[in-house]
Amino acid sequence: MKIDNKDIGAKIKFYRQQQRLTQEEFAEIIGVSPGYISRLERGIKRASLETLVEISRTLDVTLDALVGIRSQKEIECVMELSELLVLCNEYEREVILDTMEAMKGSMIRNRNKI
Repeated sequence: MKIDNKDIGAKIKFYRQQQRLTQEEFAEIIGVSPGYISRLERGIKRASLETLVEISRTLDVTLDALVGIRSQKEIECVMELSELLVLCNEYEREVILDTMEAMKGSMIRNRNKI
């Protein structure tokens, strides 16, 4: 299995931006240089396990969210949905998630009818 540093870097950047942290602020929190964060996010540098754990704690995401093996299509879908949901207030997010759950339930119940 090949580790895709660019993919991990893109996820780190995405979650860092979700937390509204600059590279400089993020670097200071986890105890590295801003240049190191830049290289991580561009996929030039590979983070150690210890650094990945600190990144996941700081960004409040699981290690799987950072390094999990998913298809590019799945990653793009999750990122697109996350970007949309972050623009919503709490009520709007609840309505969207409830609607999606109801739609998925309906699709599961009716998948044999097609």
